[in-house]
Amino acid sequence: MPVLTLTQKLERRRRRAIALLAAGHSQAAVARRLGVSRSSVSRWQALLHNGSHKLAATPRPGRPRRLTPSQLHTLQQLLHAGATAYSWPTDRWTATRVTTLIFRTFGVEYHPDHVRKIMKKLNF
Repeated sequence: MPVLTLTQKLERRRRRAIALLAAGHSQAAVARRLGVSRSSVSRWQALLHNGSHKLAATPRPGRPRRLTPSQLHTLQQLLHAGATAYSWPTDRWTATRVTTLIFRTFGVEYHPDHVRKIMKKLNF
């Protein structure tokens, strides 16, 4: 399963809200179900009237990610193989080990503290 970016997750939530509204749910019910404010649901509904493309994910400015979603998916598969598959004496993944694996595989350097965030995102 590919890793979704934050903007893709937000778009998916907006489109789910619109689908629930179209199914006859109230704005308040949709807001409760998706864990958002009623004003957000109202704003998304108004955007839909201006064209469904307004609900689409838009790129956010900032530093580009150093690992692409495809590389994150590959990393997740590598981690499932276990640490012993990469010559470590135990199967435990540590941030330092994953930092080394990322560098060896993708040539990208990360600080172990940031790798902990990546591991959490990948459910490791």
